[in-house]
Amino acid sequence: MKEVTPAEQPGTGSTENPEQPDTETTENTDQSKPAPKKKGTKFKDAAGNQYKVTGSDQKNPTVKYVKPKSNAKGNVKIPATARYAGVTYKVTSIADKAFRNNKKVTNITVGTNVKSIGRSAFEKCTKLKTVTVGKKCHEDRQKMRLAAVRT
Repeated sequence: MKEVTPAEQPGTGSTENPEQPDTETTENTDQSKPAPKKKGTKFKDAAGNQYKVTGSDQKNPTVKYVKPKSNAKGNVKIPATARYAGVTYKVTSIADKAFRNNKKVTNITVGTNVKSIGRSAFEKCTKLKTVTVGKKCHEDRQKMRLAAVRT
C-alpha cells in the first residue's frame, strides 16, 4: 500500500499545490456572530414583550420597549437588555402609550439603560401604584415623571 503525502492528498491546502486553498486560514470568525435586525424591525422576546429596533449598529444595537406581553399583570420589569436571534440589544426607551389602558399592572421597574419614556406611556393604568426608575435612567427624572404618569 502506498502512503499518500500531504502534497498528493486532495484538499489539504499544501503549499506544494497552490491551486488548493488552505481551509484553515479562510475561516472568518465574524460570520458566526449574528447581525442585528434592521432599524424599525419589531420582535418579541422569549417572555412575550414587544420591541422595535432603534439602532442596528453591530457593536451597540438598541431597541425601544413597545409593549408588555398580552397578559401582563402585577409587577412588570422593563429589562436593561433584550435578546433576540442571538443578538443582545440595549433597551434605551419606552414607546408612547406602551402600557396605556392596562388595568392589571400594579408596579413597573424600568431597566438601567432606559433614557426616555414616551408620551402617555402609563396613561389610564388605573391600578399602577409605582414606577421605579434607576438613577442612571434619566438626568431629569422629575420632568420624565410628569410626562409619563398623566391620568
